[in-house]
Amino acid sequence: MSEPITISRTFRCPSPQAAWRNVRSALQPWEIAYYAAFICILIWQGIRWTTADYVLFVPVYIGKLAVQTMFVVFITCSLFLQRRPASEILPIAALGLVFLVSAIVSHNRELLLSFLLIAIAGRDISFKRLALIVFVFSAFLLVGTVLFAQMGLLEIRHAVDMDGRGARSAWGFVHPNRFAFTVFLMCMSWFAMRFPRIGIKDALMWGPSLLLIYFFIDSRTSAMALLLLVVTAYLYQMLRSKNLDRLIIAIVLVAGCLFIVASWYFMVCYNPANSLHAKIDILLSGRFRLAHEYFSNYPPSLFGTSFEHAPVRAVGDDSRLVVDNAFARLIVLYGYVPTAICFTGFVVLCLKKIRDNAASFSFVCFGVMLVVGFSESVMLSFTSNFSLIVFSELFLLDSTRNAGGLFERIARCRR
Repeated sequence: MSEPITISRTFRCPSPQAAWRNVRSALQPWEIAYYAAFICILIWQGIRWTTADYVLFVPVYIGKLAVQTMFVVFITCSLFLQRRPASEILPIAALGLVFLVSAIVSHNRELLLSFLLIAIAGRDISFKRLALIVFVFSAFLLVGTVLFAQMGLLEIRHAVDMDGRGARSAWGFVHPNRFAFTVFLMCMSWFAMRFPRIGIKDALMWGPSLLLIYFFIDSRTSAMALLLLVVTAYLYQMLRSKNLDRLIIAIVLVAGCLFIVASWYFMVCYNPANSLHAKIDILLSGRFRLAHEYFSNYPPSLFGTSFEHAPVRAVGDDSRLVVDNAFARLIVLYGYVPTAICFTGFVVLCLKKIRDNAASFSFVCFGVMLVVGFSESVMLSFTSNFSLIVFSELFLLDSTRNAGGLFERIARCRR
């Protein structure tokens, strides 16, 4: 009897040049430029979220300027390398002009950057790749910031809340909530990478994270957001084969509208003499009181309001504007016109997905972030809420249906 033929296989670690060639073969040049732009904005966010005064011995303001310049170069290259048709470019340019005007008036570029990353993302931008980038960056940011804070290289600030919980340490971040949300962001990106293979073993990731957020950092918002994400992720994975996509989308649409309308109601009509208003506001650490105060003292305009000369209210990021509710902040800071565009886009996206009967894990994550937006403004930032990538389909031609995408119909004046 002849001996069986065996083939031995040895694993060889690819050289950096070979690894780069593999990346280039898997990604188009415009995709590489897009991910590079996304990484630039992540770095910018990381700088803003920590108490660092220097980055690699370079003053922070110079580092921010360099990163923002690289972002403009990369995102512009990504747009032109895609060679998108005029029916997609024209609506992007028109809406981009609106958000640019709002950024100039409000002296805040966050919403403009989120719009650019959403609108310029093509069909091949992967939610999982974005999640991988966010996970790696968040891990480095978390470990590096805490380590440098312990070494005395970063200032350790403490926050005292109005509900009497005492001082909370931020461990090198500008605020404990930023510290906690970085941990939450790691978990959300982890679930995005793992889906649809989320299982019991993933508790080794989110379990310790939940304990860290709730007991060590003492951030109720991030703890509840992580619990909601865990429950939603497991439920969606179990029910996604039950053809319940339309129900899931409808729940997100109705719940989102309720949270948005409730936020605007309390922003306009908050009354501390009303016991219900006062109790809800205490649960949310005074968020509605502050939103109503800013709404009353700085009436919103069409394209936003600048708070550069407003008195300092808190230590940290955007210290002159302390409106943490994302939906109230949208009106107070960016104005009525950008708010109307964002709200219309949300409704149209949900209706389009109901029509197509196509929910996705990125859409489910966005639904979770809608709830987070009730108490945290980070929902408006693409780097903190990369599930906003789900809105990019509104800017793409729909070749499978005669009706096409929303902005294609606007560009061609079909409706």
